Amino acid sequence: MLRKVIARKAALALGLLLGLMLGLTLGAHVATAAPINDAEAALDKKDYATALRILKPLAEQGSMQAQSLLGIMALSGEGMKKDEAEAAKWFKLAADQGDTVAQTSLALAYETGRGVAIDNAAAAKYFRMAADKGFATAQSSLGSLYELGLGVKKDEAEAVKWFTLAAAQNFPRAQFYLGAAYEFGRGTAQDLPTAVKYYRLAADAGVAEAQYNLAVLYAQGRGVAQDDKEAVTLFKLASEQAHVMAQFAVAGAYAAGRATPKDLVKAYAYFSMSTDRLWAEAATTAASRRDAVAAMMTPAQISEAQKFTVACKAQIYKHCEEGR
Repeated sequence: MLRKVIARKAALALGLLLGLMLGLTLGAHVATAAPINDAEAALDKKDYATALRILKPLAEQGSMQAQSLLGIMALSGEGMKKDEAEAAKWFKLAADQGDTVAQTSLALAYETGRGVAIDNAAAAKYFRMAADKGFATAQSSLGSLYELGLGVKKDEAEAVKWFTLAAAQNFPRAQFYLGAAYEFGRGTAQDLPTAVKYYRLAADAGVAEAQYNLAVLYAQGRGVAQDDKEAVTLFKLASEQAHVMAQFAVAGAYAAGRATPKDLVKAYAYFSMSTDRLWAEAATTAASRRDAVAAMMTPAQISEAQKFTVACKAQIYKHCEEGR
């Protein structure tokens, strides 16, 4: 389970960083020489050939900004062949000169083993360099290392410190992690209303785990007034992002008619979706509940539910209920 948590956090951090890196890098170099500005303008226009032509010689001459940008291009495969080892090479050159985005990118490479061997101590080192300069992505990731005791001595209070700094910059995943810390009393005193506050911030930003955890609190009336309707709304939002436990919860709501009209077809479909991806014992429970629902359905309804399931998976769980 710990390995799954680590892999999940690393994958999410990497995906988010890829979305942020280019914009942050482009905004960080306003005082650089004209060639870098020209390369940034080319990247902004998605003219990768021009950007590469400008950046490669500058990077080879030691330009930190060019090295960082080349690392991004190699990692994303935009304008050049995707090559994680090449990306890590350029990130290290730029990181050792103090480039914040490169430091964070290199740390993620060490954390996930993308282009380099996994080295959590090195990941912590480079995350800290960027975190100390206020980079929210690095602060959140460093907090996760402290929470899990990877590359550093496990220290949940230190994790909360870094999550708090990143959350104050409206970094959604840090807001989720901070919400979990307050919910479960990890590294700080348990404070359910504060957990709700941070879960809400992250949920509104689209973090599926926050949507699910907040839904559970609404369903249970912990830290917030009990509200099944809001719980089901949040479960559905998380379900659309393939959150398997949220799909299981949505299935239960449809089966019982809890805060939503009873719908056996949808209950069967959502139980089927969760059965495919839950771990062994939970998958057995989901399958059992699906079969119990099926016992109350007609053959035509079961056929409809099976088609719904296939269509929803094909849509990667997005907008599954539109038109039905």
